[in-house]
Amino acid sequence: MYEKVLCGDALELLRTLPPESVHTCVTSPPYYGLRDYGADGQIGKEETPEDYIEKLLQVFREVRRVLCADGTLWVNIGDSYAGSGKGRMADGTHYDKKPSKSGNYGGTREGHLKKTEAAGCKPKDLIGIPWLLAFALRADGWYLRQDIIWSKTNCMPESVRDRCTKSHEYIFLLSKSERYYFNAAAISEPIAGSSTKRYLQNIADQKGSDRQPGKTNGPMKAALPRFGGEKYGNDTTAETRTKSGKPYVPTLRRNKRSVWEVCTNGFRGAHFATFPEKLIEPCILAGCPQGGTVLDPFVGSGTTGVVAKKHGCNFVGCEINPQYAEMATDRGNARRVRTAGGDTMNEAYNADCLAAMRAMPDKAFDLAVVDPPYGIGIDGQKLSINKNPKHNRKEHAKKGWDTHIPPLEYFRELERVSKNQIIWGANYFVTALERGHKGWIVRYKGQQDLTMSDCELAYSSFDTPTRVVIINRGQLAREGGTIHPTQKPIALYAWIFSRFAKAGDRILDTHLGSGSSRIAAWDAGLDFVGYEIDPDYFKAQEKRFSEHTAQMSIFGGGG
Repeated sequence: MYEKVLCGDALELLRTLPPESVHTCVTSPPYYGLRDYGADGQIGKEETPEDYIEKLLQVFREVRRVLCADGTLWVNIGDSYAGSGKGRMADGTHYDKKPSKSGNYGGTREGHLKKTEAAGCKPKDLIGIPWLLAFALRADGWYLRQDIIWSKTNCMPESVRDRCTKSHEYIFLLSKSERYYFNAAAISEPIAGSSTKRYLQNIADQKGSDRQPGKTNGPMKAALPRFGGEKYGNDTTAETRTKSGKPYVPTLRRNKRSVWEVCTNGFRGAHFATFPEKLIEPCILAGCPQGGTVLDPFVGSGTTGVVAKKHGCNFVGCEINPQYAEMATDRGNARRVRTAGGDTMNEAYNADCLAAMRAMPDKAFDLAVVDPPYGIGIDGQKLSINKNPKHNRKEHAKKGWDTHIPPLEYFRELERVSKNQIIWGANYFVTALERGHKGWIVRYKGQQDLTMSDCELAYSSFDTPTRVVIINRGQLAREGGTIHPTQKPIALYAWIFSRFAKAGDRILDTHLGSGSSRIAAWDAGLDFVGYEIDPDYFKAQEKRFSEHTAQMSIFGGGG
């Protein structure tokens, strides 16, 4: 995986890239007449919208050349008003129309943008820049496939009284060819609870819904196709209504909608037009295969590169401003951690692991070591086991995800993206393990006859005899205490890596929790990627990891 941030004019830099070398382009060009980015030759300071659009067309022609035949372009673009005088300087300060004490008007100094002008537009007219660009790109040979609304749930207030406050921008999806790569499953959304019931019901036993007293609407239509008749065995049950005859496992997800509600967020590096990561993420997941290359010709603070790297993609970006180019490079390197074994990738993400795995290639990891939820309380079990809040499973269950085991899709994806797996708690969901069980790992906790289990079991895909490791709960105290109710010792993961991993292996943990696996991988010099969906646990493990690595650096354990 590589990341390149090239400094210079986007058009000139793109001409140096080889043809059909990029899988998707995700970008937000400078908006017309709004900001000065402090660089000669920058886009956005043109005299007219027509000149601005023509400049962008030249850039995107080069983008089309470097895209693969099935490549896509995702463009976020905002609008401008004619004669608004709302331009900004490179530092983000507003154009000031009020005269100073000396009698001179602000905005005449070097660095200010003058009022925007557009042929056929009156002062205060909305120019329509996004659609002008979209139609121009379509006329230039691109396939205009979709307009996506970015709904800013925390939009900036405006001091206007003659129109509504603007709270949206556009993202246009364009493609190089009629048929193009689009991974819909990677960005699919959960379906509503009412739809879930329809998906899971037995077709043969469906009941009609009473609309009026004494009147029925007849049998409810199936939410899924029914393959009845002789060809499919005359069976109408939910369990066998697939063409293959195999049991149907509903994904309980739907195709992503075209209105994306994403909060804006800044970046402390001081770039004033920072992409939110959550806005870019679906573009990359849908548009770029795992291991493919993402391009951003207007890289800014480098958020596109950060997200591309997060999902295992290569990245190349162009930035005309040297300060921003350096900022983007620094952000790209920020996730690289120096380990005892040299420079090794050690990454953690506050994200849905299943969505991430859907976008990964087969066998992307050598070993997955995971501790998914066991479904505590799913059968009405007693949840409270300890007065200590850190060990209180009832409180843990309130987080939501620990009230049920992962769906079958999780285990299938885990087996697809990793060569081998070690799965803790597999005795709770052994039927979901398609490959059967070759060799188990038993951890004896040294706490016989206490309220918690004497042992923990882990499924192992390795063709080895059952192994026993003795690490008692007292080890957690020696490692600094607990931050997660089901925390496992670092020593346990160190034992696993010493026996089941080798130098150069990539490790995956889909349920990071306290981060013990991440720390053990860092100590062992192994590449590591971890996911944790709960923001509180994610922050806690980040702090724990930072403290551990800092301490090891002090004592010579890292660089």
